[in-house]
Formats: sequence, structure tokens, C-alpha cells
Amino acid sequence: MGLLTKIVTSIINNIAYYCGRCSGTEDDYHLSVRSSFVEVTEFIADSDRSVGTKCCASGHFGVLTAPLAGSTTIQLSKIPPHPSTITEKEDQQNYAKCKWVSLPSSSVYVRGTNYIADKEKAPSPLSLYELIDVDIVDSRLPLFDISEKYDLSQILKKVNRTTQEIHKTWLAPNFLVVSFNLPHQAPKIGKKSGDGGYIVTGYFRLREETREILQIITNPAYSEKQKANKLNGLTAKSNKGSKDKNDDENQKDRINAVKLWEMWCKTSPHDPEMQKRLKFIFRGDNLKEVGAPSWICKYNGKPLLIKRPGVTNFVFSHPRDDRMEIDINLHPLPFMFKQAMSYLKEHYFKDMLMTFGFVIEGRSEDELPEVLLGNPLNLPYNTDETVMRAHKIFVDGGLG
Repeated sequence: MGLLTKIVTSIINNIAYYCGRCSGTEDDYHLSVRSSFVEVTEFIADSDRSVGTKCCASGHFGVLTAPLAGSTTIQLSKIPPHPSTITEKEDQQNYAKCKWVSLPSSSVYVRGTNYIADKEKAPSPLSLYELIDVDIVDSRLPLFDISEKYDLSQILKKVNRTTQEIHKTWLAPNFLVVSFNLPHQAPKIGKKSGDGGYIVTGYFRLREETREILQIITNPAYSEKQKANKLNGLTAKSNKGSKDKNDDENQKDRINAVKLWEMWCKTSPHDPEMQKRLKFIFRGDNLKEVGAPSWICKYNGKPLLIKRPGVTNFVFSHPRDDRMEIDINLHPLPFMFKQAMSYLKEHYFKDMLMTFGFVIEGRSEDELPEVLLGNPLNLPYNTDETVMRAHKIFVDGGLG
């Protein structure tokens, strides 16, 4: 540890001690102390992650550790009623934090089986991963590889719950993190980008059905004929006792999707064209109902190809816990997009039901139908008051 780091560590620990003894009210003194030291910790954040300004729930200095992943939100089992209809005090308190709901895959439309011929879209038949937790923060700047800023210990327990001791022959991760930087401020005169945005991070674990297919298609001991027989056997096993032809089709859809996903994981790090096939789907489920203008509604739910590697999309690999993080940065998008986001936040976010999905674009018959990477994420009725500030929770000030 360098001399500067030691000095700053000593100062911050002393202030953390005294501030940690406060009653939990955010007075001007605590706020001014934090603002002074965030600048210092940002300077050394990249060189020593053990130093920082981890703040407790009240926003004060506390134990210098990263926040638990998933601690910024509350999961709900279904879309809740609008906050204005809630009367019970206990229920009202549940609206003081960001909420999220995991939706069925079928709630998002993607390219269908015959898309090449008929250009028709259909509900996603399934997803390859299961959404298990979410974080949302408000940051002054985009943040990348954000899962490294969180304490993943509790998430990893959920991720590894179904993991068997097996020899892995595939590249698709067991633990997938998808994070996107969503601007909510339009650029001001003389600036290329706005000053802030939400960073939404979803944590996904590999479904067992997906893993079974990966074990077959990547096994070097199997010939192509053996792989085909194994996959046919897997389909027969999964549909045992079922007379529904849709079950058979769903398994074939899953096989196509798993092959495409494994190819993306294998080639996208060195093949920009493959990396450009990542699609982001953002939909306001009740845009018309809340009165959003038509110039925004006409683009609602249309997939967005994230096709500027190193600018709008990034991929980070963390083999130690079999984790891949895909980051989507929407700040470089054209002014009209950021203007729309700013307008929606100012007038409609508090009343909106927002759904997000991610998919790898299928371009041939053996890559269709498209299948969502993970369950769609729905964010209902979130406001500035419910979203935590990055500089209040991250050990390095979040640079946000």
C-alpha cells in the first residue's frame, strides 16, 4: 500500500469511526464530510479497492466494505398497484425502495421461427437464464464492470445452488450479469452528454435445461452424430408423458438458442461483428395510458442493436466465479434518445411500468426463434426518491 493510500486510509477510518456513532440523521456536517472525501477516494479507487467510503443505509460513513448485491431493490412477485392507491402505512413504506418483478419470457416478443420468410415476431418461448436479483443506482457517470463493486457473496449462494461438480467444456457462464447505463438527462448546450443516469444491473443464473444442452454440444468425445442422438434423447426425456407438440418445439427452440449463445460467448470477445448481435429491448408497458407523446410511443418496445463494441457494449470475464458481465452504455446514443429519456423521467417514470430484455439476434433458420437470455425485468413506478445514489453506497465513491 502506497504512502498516499495509507494516509487517506487513516483519515477516512477516523472519520468513519466518529460518523459511525451518529444517530442516523443526515445533517449538513456528515454530508459535507462525505463530499470532501469522495473526491480523494475516487482518486485511489482503481489502485486499492480496500479504501473507500462505504456508507450505511443512512448515507453516513461506516464499515469500509462493498454493498451487498441486490441490496438496493426489493423483489415483488407481481406488478403492484399504483402507489397513489395505497393507504396502509406498512405498504407505503415498501414503496420507499426500488422494486422489480421477474416477468415470464412470453411477455416479450422476438423473432419467430419463420421470421426469415414472414417477418413475424412471437412471444419468446423461454429464457436461457433465470433472473435472481437486481440493483439500481443513480450515477453522475457511466460505470462498467459494476459487479466488481458489489459484494457478491449472497448472490453466489443463489447462483451455485444448482451447480453440480462437473467438468466444464463450454464457455457460456454459469453466472451472467447484464448491466445497462440508462441516461435520464439530456445534454446541455456545449456538452456531448448528459450528467447522469440510472445503472440497472440484473443477476442471472444458468438454467439446468440450458446446462444439459451445453454439456452435449461441447463434449469433445462426441461425434456430430452422437451429439444429435443425445439431443434427441434429451428432447424425448423432457417431453416424457406429454402429448403437447409445443413441448417438443420448445426443446428444439432451446437447443437452437443455446448453440447461438455458446457461439456468441466463444467468438464475441475477438469478433466485433458477433458482439454487435446483442439486442436491448426497452418497453414502457403503459406509455399510452400515462399520456406519453406519440413521438416516443412509436419507438416503444423496438429492439436496439448494441453495435459499437468498446463504446456502447462491453464484455468482462471473471473465471474465478464463472461470471460474465455484459455492459450496455446508452449514453453515446443520439440526442433524440436522451431527450426522450429525460422527458419520460421528468413526467412519467413515477407512473410507468418499464420492461427490459436482452437477446442475441438470430439471422438464420438454425438460429431461430430468438430466445431471451434471461427473464424480462420489470421496474414499476420508480422515482428519484427510491433510487440510491452511487456515491453513497460504493467504497470508491462510485465515481457517480
